[in-house]
Amino acid sequence: MFKLVKGFSRYQKKHIQGSIHIGIPIYQEKRQWIIMKKTLVALGVIAASSAQAGVALYDNDGIKINLSGGVDVVYLKDLKKGSHFEQKIDDADFGIGASYAINDDLKVAGYLEYDGDKNNQKGMMGDVYIKLGSESLGSIKVGRICGVIDDVGIASDYQLGEKAFLLSEEGNKVICNDEMIRYDLDTDMFYTNLSYSQDKNENISSLGKSGRYLDGRVGVRVANFDVSVAYGDIKASAVTSKERLVAVETKFAGIPNANVSAAYYRMQGDLSSAEKVKRDNYYLAGDYTLNSWKFGAGVNKFVTKNADEKNFRAWHVNTGYNFAKNSTAYVEVAGNNKDDNQTGIAVGVKTSF
Repeated sequence: MFKLVKGFSRYQKKHIQGSIHIGIPIYQEKRQWIIMKKTLVALGVIAASSAQAGVALYDNDGIKINLSGGVDVVYLKDLKKGSHFEQKIDDADFGIGASYAINDDLKVAGYLEYDGDKNNQKGMMGDVYIKLGSESLGSIKVGRICGVIDDVGIASDYQLGEKAFLLSEEGNKVICNDEMIRYDLDTDMFYTNLSYSQDKNENISSLGKSGRYLDGRVGVRVANFDVSVAYGDIKASAVTSKERLVAVETKFAGIPNANVSAAYYRMQGDLSSAEKVKRDNYYLAGDYTLNSWKFGAGVNKFVTKNADEKNFRAWHVNTGYNFAKNSTAYVEVAGNNKDDNQTGIAVGVKTSF
């Protein structure tokens, strides 16, 4: 059985300013979907390539080379009762990308990332992929990347917002792995994303050589609304189990300097023992920007029909100060009504380029 632990995925974690942390579904050996703590860029830039962000090192004759990275260091007291303040390197990575123009519309790009915050300060490779992109037809990425469900979520927390489902390390390998292919298209008003992965190299014990993972999303932006529906599906052959997740999200930006979001997530699973599992999550989050300050808050209601889980409610409030370009100092307080939990506090600084 995988222990449930908090964590972050690699994909789109550090290249674009204004990211927010989210919850997403993932698989664990207990054969349930879990939603892990993740980071999300604004939906309007989901299709942007990492190779196109950051600092331009070279740009000539259709060849572009960019360097990007991010650092996030936090002083954190976790939500678990008895936790004490400790320093944590939450993000420490850099990547380099190169793109080559085939013609005025079509480009091929490659991206290589180093994650310095993984495995107890032992660095490892992050995203590694080849991308074929068109302004009119969208882009295809192949390699070590994350699926579409990694982008789902509306929460406005930096560190401590309760996700209702937490991350297992093995589960993270399912949604972000070496054998992924992903398609993205964004026409400003309409966007869609699709991804598919397998495990023929047998790097993921729960998924299995005959297993597969797929997900997708469609969304539309009308006036000040951004509405999307996402679906994730996993067939894990190693443990004979199937799980599905449906996510419905609505974001409203019609209030000056403010954003309000609401979401509903439904997880259903058919286990090998013929047992069925079901969870519902209701999220409400928002933020308000005043000059260099940003204030955020969110609530989450978790409802389950599983015998080994309990319903609960969670909340978080925070403020961040943008003291320089792409650099933010933040403070966050969060809590929930779970047994043996306490109020959590996070004080940190993050910067990216």
